Amino acid sequence: MFCYNEFPIDYESCLLYISIFPKDHIIKRRSLLRRWIAEGLIPERSTAAGGKDQVRSLEDQAELIFDALVARGFICPGETSSSGKVKSFTLHHIVQDFITTDVSLVDTCLLSHLTHRVSINNGIALQEGPDSNGPPDVTQALLESMPRSPQWQLLKVLDLEGCTGLKKRHLKNICKILLLRSDRFEESFEAVRLPSSIRGMKKLEVLSHVEVSNDVADIINIGQLMRLRKLGVVLHNTKGVLNLLFQQIDKLHGCLRSLSIRINQQISSESSPDAEVVPAVVNPPKLLESLSIYGIKTGLPNWVTDLDQLSKITLQNTFLGEDSIHILGKLRMLRCIKLLHKSYTESKLCFKVQEFQRLRFLVIEGTDISTVSFDNGTAPKLEMIVWSFSTLEALSGVNHLPKLKKLELNGDCNLDPVKAAIENHPNRPKLNHIQ
Repeated sequence: MFCYNEFPIDYESCLLYISIFPKDHIIKRRSLLRRWIAEGLIPERSTAAGGKDQVRSLEDQAELIFDALVARGFICPGETSSSGKVKSFTLHHIVQDFITTDVSLVDTCLLSHLTHRVSINNGIALQEGPDSNGPPDVTQALLESMPRSPQWQLLKVLDLEGCTGLKKRHLKNICKILLLRSDRFEESFEAVRLPSSIRGMKKLEVLSHVEVSNDVADIINIGQLMRLRKLGVVLHNTKGVLNLLFQQIDKLHGCLRSLSIRINQQISSESSPDAEVVPAVVNPPKLLESLSIYGIKTGLPNWVTDLDQLSKITLQNTFLGEDSIHILGKLRMLRCIKLLHKSYTESKLCFKVQEFQRLRFLVIEGTDISTVSFDNGTAPKLEMIVWSFSTLEALSGVNHLPKLKKLELNGDCNLDPVKAAIENHPNRPKLNHIQ
């Protein structure tokens, strides 16, 4: 039941903001929450701990408002993430009509406030046309006009999702918008180096899928972005660079929520003699909720044990041993693990008793792991397992997973033992097999 009149004014403002999207448009939750915060729709709260807690409280408050909109039926959830959060949604038709017509007639003061946010500090979504091989002319013209127009300096949110083929000069222009808090161009730029002007974007909160050169200045610039919540970098050579990158992560320990590090280099089954050891940090990024590591072959960072808020981890080409799995098993908030190609070196993957107490989703991919076992008392909340393999020798302990709902196996194997275990399971989990 819709209860608009019972909402506080900040809840109403956030709901009205969604009206900028077309009807039936699929909206991404994380993008919307970033927009709310960047537009100043989430009220700031003073805390004794200062800036670090303030950044955290804004995001938590945005999540609270979003959950309230879902609970009241204003939002229709779509895709959900492996950690159980809504990833995308649509606005109910009745709600869309209500907030674009009825509310505008009776709530003119609030609408005026929101219109100012959208038109003056507005977020602009530039989408590539379906029949275009590059960014549309209007997109090119807008991005080229940035240096000449003072109005661009008022922009706080820039959404370039869907635009491909943009050039380095466009990124340089974007970096001149000093008030920009959130820009989405994860798939918009190809092989673009991080420009030096990025250091001036003090309010930037999201910076992902950017290539970082071996230039010391490029990496140091990242450490100047003290409001950064999401960081994703691509390195082509770790020599002398990885240590400096982790020094910048140390500086950002009070704001980072999501971190992705990808090293593009030739991967071998053994660490090379000059492989750079993962450096230690004085101040671990304890607010991290998501961590992705690709290509660091010298083990997990030692500060992983301090990540009390980590709920999702993705690993690839990390060549971890059994000890690292036990370290992950002790993380109290971990809900999703993705062990991708060459992330684990052993053929047997064992989940020990009292480990992974909140794990809900497990994804295993690769040719090395042939046996997976679950001890009694491990992963009591595990709901879904997806295992892609070249050889399956054994899958044991499925009966020890009381919450299991779905098991997906990708590869050629003898299903009879697995079917027998599923049939004896009290939940009768759904079994999918793709050869």
